[in-house]
Amino acid sequence: MPSTLAIVRRILTQFALDKRTLALLFAAPLVVLWLLSVILGADTVGPKIATVNLPTEFQTQLEQIDARITEADAR
Repeated sequence: MPSTLAIVRRILTQFALDKRTLALLFAAPLVVLWLLSVILGADTVGPKIATVNLPTEFQTQLEQIDARITEADAR
């Protein structure tokens, strides 16, 4: 048991003295959380959809979800 405590103490002191490990331990999660808030907090943009002979019922459903519909020529 004393050797286990000595190993734990040695590992904790190495963590405390290693500045890079401490920086990664605290800074990396903060950066990841910030990036997630930027990505998930962005405004959503309605899709642009080009259609050919789309039934009107589908077109109205797409317009209800803010889709911008463009009628394309069927050549």
